[in-house]
This record gives sequence, C-alpha cells and structure tokens, in this order.
Amino acid sequence: MSASSNLKRRFGKYCVIAFGIPLLLVTICVIFHINNGPIMIEYGMNNQCWLGSQNAVIIFFLAPIILSVFINIVLLGMTIFFIERAKKMTQHVRSRKDRVYCIVYFKLTVILGFSWVVGIIAVFVDIPELWYVHLIFNGLQGLSLFICFALNARFLKSMRKEPSEMKFSTKVISATKFQMQVYADQSQR
Repeated sequence: MSASSNLKRRFGKYCVIAFGIPLLLVTICVIFHINNGPIMIEYGMNNQCWLGSQNAVIIFFLAPIILSVFINIVLLGMTIFFIERAKKMTQHVRSRKDRVYCIVYFKLTVILGFSWVVGIIAVFVDIPELWYVHLIFNGLQGLSLFICFALNARFLKSMRKEPSEMKFSTKVISATKFQMQVYADQSQR
C-alpha cells in the first residue's frame, strides 16, 4: 500500500468521524423532536433558534462540547509529552528554546478550546458578558490561528525583504514540523 493511498484512507476515516458524529447527534435530535421522544428537544420554542429544553442543551450541546474539550486537553498533554521527549533527544536545550516551546504550548492551549471553556462556564454562571466573550473568541478562531501560526517574526521579516531576495521552498512537510522548524530557525539567530 502506497503512502498516498494510506493517507487518503486515514483522511476518509477522519471525515467519517468529523461529519458522522455531529450527523448522528442531529439525527437523534430531529427524531426526538418529530416523535416527541424521551427527551423533549423543543427546538424553536419562544421564537428562538435554539434548543428549548434544558435537558436537550445539556445532552446534545454541553456534553459533546465538554467531551471535546476533555479530548483536546488529553491530546495537548500528549503533544507536550512528545515535544518534551523530542527536545530531550536533541541534547541541544537552551533557555531560549524553552521559551519558544512555552509559546507553542500556549498557542496550542488557546487553539484547542479556550473559547469553549468560556462557553461552558457561561452556561452555568449567569453572566451575559461571558457569552459575548465566548462568541467573539469562537467567531475569530480563524484569525487567531493566522495570528498564532502564520503571522510570526519570520513571516514579518520576509515581508520587509525585496521580492528578489525572498527564498521559496517547495518542500511538502506537515504543519507541525514546519512550525517547529520555524521556531528552531528563529532561536538559532
């Protein structure tokens, strides 16, 4: 089996998971809503485009979000563990590199669910401003990704160069390896 077909197969599995789980939850909600199932969904009650029942909100919104945040925290822990293990294997540990790794950890933490943690807290605490914070952070995730991983010192420095001085690489590498290489290059300067 070639690496390309293996990658396509893995991507297919990820798509089934990414689209299948939400589709399953929505299907269950629709069936419960139409047939007055064991959990009253009450979608669209009080002229609101939202789940009307508190039980439905807990089961079909909060539980998946909490599970997702928990999984992301576990994956973040695993990522930090593997980065630390790789760092120890290189034997070139400097205090500047440690600071760079801390920045990477912080960025990963923000991207892996800060806005959803605020959203979960907003459900349980009656502070409307938390909903605004949640919605703003959630709506600006694309911008946050761009700022955290694309808009860095190396990128800004390359934008100041003349087009004739710019060097372009045609290597295809994973985003994580690329980002770690960018940080390694920056710390060596």
